Amino acid sequence: MTNTYGQAPSEMPHNSGQSNLTPAPPAAFGGAPASAPAMAPVQRNVVGIIALVCAVAGTVFSCVKGALILGWLLLPVAFILAIVALVIKNKKRGVAIAALIVSIVGFVLAPLVFLFVVGQAANDAFGGDTVVSDSASDSTAGGAGSSLGAIGSGASNNGAGSSRENPLPLGTTVENDDWAVTINSVNFDGDALVAAGNPFNTPADPGKQYIVVNLTATLKADDSDGSSPMVDVEYVSRDGVTSNSYDNIVVLDSSFDSLSTLYQGASTTGDMVFEVPADSAAEGVLAVRPAVFGDKEFIALQ
Repeated sequence: MTNTYGQAPSEMPHNSGQSNLTPAPPAAFGGAPASAPAMAPVQRNVVGIIALVCAVAGTVFSCVKGALILGWLLLPVAFILAIVALVIKNKKRGVAIAALIVSIVGFVLAPLVFLFVVGQAANDAFGGDTVVSDSASDSTAGGAGSSLGAIGSGASNNGAGSSRENPLPLGTTVENDDWAVTINSVNFDGDALVAAGNPFNTPADPGKQYIVVNLTATLKADDSDGSSPMVDVEYVSRDGVTSNSYDNIVVLDSSFDSLSTLYQGASTTGDMVFEVPADSAAEGVLAVRPAVFGDKEFIALQ
């Protein structure tokens, strides 16, 4: 078959500059060639930045005494924001990963710091280890409560003071880092003192009697705000029953003042009244703590 010009189709000339196997790309509107779609640029991750700031602040505050709660609040917020920042598309993830790592580190540090702070507070409440000293030795060595007279804890002093069966002698000073407490005397004729002390004082119950314990508390700690002598003294009967001075409200002019504020080196002396069994009053012992949560030492009544 021939075309109009008398040539067969196979004999028609080919364009040497263009292959008939590769079609030309379609022209876009206006004649410009089509191109591949461009990817959206990666943008700053604002949520990740906020998460990192919260994580750093939370970690710092969780390590600062007095600001622990603020740190505990910020760390969970930082962790959640870091997760959100990681899943947002077309956002930089480096800052989000950093926020996640810092928040996890904060979660590890926070409980450790909390345990340290609690332990320190407990130690302050206890006032340190309880030791005992002899008042007579202290007077010679430079006054009551002197650390030169300390003979160690009751447990290390051949067990003296650590049990009711082996109490420390009357006049022994029991002390810790903050307070020194000395039992000066025990008056077994407490009924007469209570009756004369205040007309509103009630007599002891049948089978009971009052004893009056005189003690001195001295503040050793250098506390700029001062401190009140929260001394704990108990009477333990022969049968092992404990009595406290607040079991019966008794008012004396010489009552021990546990509310006044003392400063380093100051002391207060007063009486505590206990209602005890009349038939075995002298057979009990006193349990003395220089602080409410301190170690207990047992002291003989006479």
